Amino acid sequence: MEKRQTKAGIKDTYTQFWIDDLIERARTLKKENRQRTDSEIQKELLQWVEEHESDIYNPYLELDGECLLGFVSMAE
Repeated sequence: MEKRQTKAGIKDTYTQFWIDDLIERARTLKKENRQRTDSEIQKELLQWVEEHESDIYNPYLELDGECLLGFVSMAE
């Protein structure tokens, strides 16, 4: 995951927390029941993401462009 992010230049520490959390959840689910398939675990985690969407997605991505530009100019 880190190699892909470095190659793509992705740096979003807010989202990185959730990526790491989901990877750990997947590992835990697999340890708890090795009979589960990767697709079953993925489906469960995707459902969890949908249910917690407002917590996971970076709120700064939802800002109005004009508001964000105003913030930047005020900071200078």
